[in-house]
Amino acid sequence: MKKTIIMILVFLLGGVVYSQQYTTFSGYIHDTYFINPGAAGSSGGVRVGLGYKNMWTGFHNSPVFNMFTADAKINEEMGAGGKVFTYNTGPTSRFGFEGTYTYSFTLGSGKLSLGLSGLLYQLKLDKSDLDMKNPEDAVLYRSTTDRLMVPDAAFGVYYYGDKYFAGLSAVQLFGRRVDMKNGLEMRQERHYYLMGGYTFDLGNEMSLEPSLLIRFNELLLYQGDLNLKFKFRNIAFAGVSYRANHNDFVYSPGDAVVGMLGIDTGSLLIGYSYDYLLSDISNYSNGSHELIVVFKLGEGKGAAKL
Repeated sequence: MKKTIIMILVFLLGGVVYSQQYTTFSGYIHDTYFINPGAAGSSGGVRVGLGYKNMWTGFHNSPVFNMFTADAKINEEMGAGGKVFTYNTGPTSRFGFEGTYTYSFTLGSGKLSLGLSGLLYQLKLDKSDLDMKNPEDAVLYRSTTDRLMVPDAAFGVYYYGDKYFAGLSAVQLFGRRVDMKNGLEMRQERHYYLMGGYTFDLGNEMSLEPSLLIRFNELLLYQGDLNLKFKFRNIAFAGVSYRANHNDFVYSPGDAVVGMLGIDTGSLLIGYSYDYLLSDISNYSNGSHELIVVFKLGEGKGAAKL
């Protein structure tokens, strides 16, 4: 029961435990459209992505995040994309759609792309999924099954070339307060993602790809991911990430260390990531598992894009 209550609080208090209000994949570097609307169409052809993440294993009804994405280059200036996603934590869930349009132009040695997304998702809170010792609890008693449709928007700026990328995106732009009929409410905090990376050729068909992602919201809470990805023989890769929270350097070594393994042929990428937790939640969880599959078709399938 204690673990179930923790999961509910993570969902309802997203303004405080902000990193779980808008979940992302550790392997975002395999397909940057996962977190930046401006990246839609940047692969040069058609790109299809599948993502699965089981967070904080060891909890009963631990969070599970699924996403399907597709994006394509329409012509030299325009691109488009779409997403279908689900986020489940047992009694709470989110299911939604996102559609994206991008406009890009040449700037210096690369291309600058501006992307705008519209979203519509359903929030659901189902009391019947709770195993409560005290069903008459003053708060949870009001938490009968409830559904609410929520519109939203996201925006992204993405600059990229053959060996580099940089971007800034913002999600949950409406910043609205979501009120459930049972009296529970939460604020959809705006979240921002600042990222960048570069590919260094090491010779002998090997490369090194360092990258950085900083996630922050209007409460000035942040997470920072420092990533290092090594690709060899243009087919296999291994990587490691370190994730820090807003005040980790005061009282803890960080939030997580992430290990990544996979294959990348240019037209097909299959990547697995494991988050080894460093925070106090590791007392209850065995870490997080993640699988990402990306297909590339058409003009951009042979390009080594991040």
